[in-house]
Amino acid sequence: MREMLARVTSGENLDTGSMVAAVSTIMDGEVSHTQMGAFLTALKVRGETEEEIAGAAMALRSRSVAFPGGNLSDALDTCGTGGDGAGTVNVSTLAALTAAGAGARVAKHGNRSVSSRCGSADLLAALGVKTDTSPQVAARCLDEARFAFLFAPIYHPAMKAVAPVRKDLGFRTLFNLVGPLCNPAGVNRQLLGVFSEDLVPLMAGVLLRLGTKRAMVVSSEDGLDEISVSSPTTVAEVMEGRGIQMRTLEPEDYGIKRAKQGALRGGTPEENAVISLEILRGSHGPMRDAVLLNTAAALEVAGVAGDMHEGLDLATRSIDRGLAMGVLEKVKLITSQEAVNATNKT
Repeated sequence: MREMLARVTSGENLDTGSMVAAVSTIMDGEVSHTQMGAFLTALKVRGETEEEIAGAAMALRSRSVAFPGGNLSDALDTCGTGGDGAGTVNVSTLAALTAAGAGARVAKHGNRSVSSRCGSADLLAALGVKTDTSPQVAARCLDEARFAFLFAPIYHPAMKAVAPVRKDLGFRTLFNLVGPLCNPAGVNRQLLGVFSEDLVPLMAGVLLRLGTKRAMVVSSEDGLDEISVSSPTTVAEVMEGRGIQMRTLEPEDYGIKRAKQGALRGGTPEENAVISLEILRGSHGPMRDAVLLNTAAALEVAGVAGDMHEGLDLATRSIDRGLAMGVLEKVKLITSQEAVNATNKT
């Protein structure tokens, strides 16, 4: 690690192999907290490269608990980096449920809140889903409901080694970027929201290096790590064999009325659960529009829709016909059965 630290602090970029080696020693507990903090800080100050982020993701992926889901070549994830500090309702989680209701298979990778009041795991728990299920139960959810929640701490025990240092540093590090790239189910279709527009082409390049088949990386002008209904959104489309295409997406392009800034603001997990149920039951407004627009993108990435216009129609049908709500109810039932079985065993 001393050699890697010297190279990074001198301004040198690490190649993928060197980064795999460096992050592997960190996750295996072979590096002191002081060295780890210095390494992460040096990368942050200099700026992480595509090769470095990809190498770190490879190291974490190789230490992940395997997901027993069989062939997942068509599965989708809507996990983002978070960290936008906007405190919005959980758009990507609702988009995942809505996409599943429209026919996509969604392995939603997520965690509890880090920078907001309500993370994806917090919301789902408030909605009655047991989020810390075993991989076997998650696989059953995916098979029977087309939606599974993969709770990051269960699948990434190696991240425990870096948790104290990340907490002490108090700023975003390499691992905020790496986490969303390490879906335990190995999905190769992804709607990835990032907290800064500057990260859009960078993360698109990383996904391409990691062999992603299809993805959209998005960040809005108003600072959201998702497609916004109140400002333009920068989009990088990643397509296997075709590279990266950059574009700007406007809500009006899809017949959606532009909302006021702050229209997506949420609250506590309990408050967001109430809002989410209203959306899934068909209430209209900017929050529904945001869910529909992000679902449309997810369905295009998943190959369920030919483009976002078709995806928007499918997303609307998923909510208005109760299909998205049906996915939630089925996942609640399956995960509650695990909880009952665990109680009976004790």
